Amino acid sequence: MKRSNEESQRPAVDVSSAQVVLEAQRALFEDVFEASRDGIALIDAGGAARLNGAAARLFGCPGRTLPASWATEWCFRRADSREPTTPTEAGWLSADGRGAAVFTELEIHTGLDGDAVFVASNATARPVGGAIVVFRDIGPRIRARHELVAQRQRIEARRAERTVTLARAYTRRRFADALAAKRRRDEEKLLAVMCFAKEVSS
Repeated sequence: MKRSNEESQRPAVDVSSAQVVLEAQRALFEDVFEASRDGIALIDAGGAARLNGAAARLFGCPGRTLPASWATEWCFRRADSREPTTPTEAGWLSADGRGAAVFTELEIHTGLDGDAVFVASNATARPVGGAIVVFRDIGPRIRARHELVAQRQRIEARRAERTVTLARAYTRRRFADALAAKRRRDEEKLLAVMCFAKEVSS
């Protein structure tokens, strides 16, 4: 009897009000999700992903959802070293929902249009598995960096080629000088022999 009285004194839960609050929070999340200028991917524990508009445009995805197969079909590389990596290493997949946020710069080949996409991504594991990944297009900066490296390589190649050309020219000049010096010595010897023969005959 006492227990029933205590339960009757508890404030009643307004389910409809809680539902309204939940829907409002969900609507706010959807607004932020779609209005974000950064790409956002919501990846579930099974690996399927939902993209906002910025992410879909960046990756050239016609739809806003990706099947779990994207994790094996897409090619991930580290943007700085171009060494291969995996979505799990980049923090884009997390089966148990544990682990700190992973920040990394990636070169991603989706296979949809053949062009590489360069992003700075911040992946945070979700408690239910999977991850929330926020990323920004850094393609112009990375391409400028790659172009700078390519220019340096071209300059070094031209410098090496010029060094080889100068070395060959120097070798040819030394050979020509040595040949000319030998010719002069031979002429001097021949002249000396002719002078000696003239003296003997006279």
